[in-house]
Amino acid sequence: MSSFLKYCPDLKTKFPSNYTLVSKMIQTFISNAISTSDINKLGRSFAKSHVKHKLTDDHFQGFSCALVDTIQSRLGKFGTIELIKIWRATTDAIIGAMQKEYLKATRNRR
Repeated sequence: MSSFLKYCPDLKTKFPSNYTLVSKMIQTFISNAISTSDINKLGRSFAKSHVKHKLTDDHFQGFSCALVDTIQSRLGKFGTIELIKIWRATTDAIIGAMQKEYLKATRNRR
């Protein structure tokens, strides 16, 4: 959780007293990202539920970095440089797709 608060400080202002909720949302996101066969559909769902939060590019980049840090810490000694590079590319692709859908949703909302 600390990685997400470090890389996405806007979470502290959006959810100042309920980090349990943030933790549950991140866990749900990770589960959905693992099980999805359509990353664009996941991105559209994310965009629909998050458009009201007025997220910045820094939030998306921070979220991607926090995911990689979390994965790396969970892998421990099994987290080789090559494996972390793969996870970084994967999380960047997932977050990139989500950001693309989010930007579409914010343009459509105007």
